[in-house]
Amino acid sequence: MKKATLLIGVLFVLLLCSIVYAESVMIINVHYKDGVLRITDKAVQPGNYPDRKVQPDNGYNLELLSATGEVLYSFKFTLPIYQFEDSVNPDLTVSGGVTKLSETEFALTLPYLKDADVIKIYNQDQVEVAFAKVITFGEMLAPGIRITAFFSIPILLAAAAVVGFLWWKRLHT
Repeated sequence: MKKATLLIGVLFVLLLCSIVYAESVMIINVHYKDGVLRITDKAVQPGNYPDRKVQPDNGYNLELLSATGEVLYSFKFTLPIYQFEDSVNPDLTVSGGVTKLSETEFALTLPYLKDADVIKIYNQDQVEVAFAKVITFGEMLAPGIRITAFFSIPILLAAAAVVGFLWWKRLHT
């Protein structure tokens, strides 16, 4: 019986050790209309953020700041306001070109850092154009803030295996 208990314990530990750790990211939705940016929504979920090794020379700058004003993370980005449109004419010729949108919605993925307090977005002239507070742990469970479940299938299976083993052991002792 001790061997079976030890075997189940070792398998449980190996299962927990094999779970891949996913860091948390914050996804912010941004609305752009006629030169005005507004952060409309925020969500925290497991995932990875882009490495941002390639950034535009000119563009908007997003900063993730601590409560003391220290820049914890920043990157430059361009607005996704240019779209290529094409169409086929009745004479079967293709026409179209680049269209500049006056309004669009897009999302940015940032690392979720425990010391982060605010998100600021600056335009090309370094004028602040958008501001939002970072989601805190307490706000993650509040209405209106979406957060995906951090429980994965391996964790639930491991918990079910432990409960099943304890139930089986109780019946057979």
